Amino acid sequence: MLELVVRIININSGYNESIIKKSKSLSGYVSFVDKTRQYMSDGDSLQAAIEKAIDYCIDQGILVEFLEKNSREVRNMLFTEFNLETAKEVWREEGIEIGEARGEARGVERKAVEVAKKLLSSGFTLEQTSEYADLSIEKVASLKACL
Repeated sequence: MLELVVRIININSGYNESIIKKSKSLSGYVSFVDKTRQYMSDGDSLQAAIEKAIDYCIDQGILVEFLEKNSREVRNMLFTEFNLETAKEVWREEGIEIGEARGEARGVERKAVEVAKKLLSSGFTLEQTSEYADLSIEKVASLKACL
């Protein structure tokens, strides 16, 4: 089993400026996003705001090489609007499925331990119990030590 801990850093304008200043690309990205938000707050659609922000950044020397090389991909990717409510629903459903799978696995293991204890109490060998209960020899031995 692997546990992953991820540190999330807010890179919106006005937050963690010391980190943003360390990377020209990151700083450019923050400028691009800020400009897009500004254009949208001025009444532009998402698509128009992105177009204007790309033009603005290129004119201002921000992310020029990247935007000139990849502007089509940037437009295509960003025009597909992220719907937070849909994402939350998907995450919730995935969480339920994962929880159910974990619960089912724990239930199966508990049942196997229960069966193993009964087999050991009835005089079955470690090997027989391991095979019938579908548990490792080590697990069966530790169960026998507890009886």
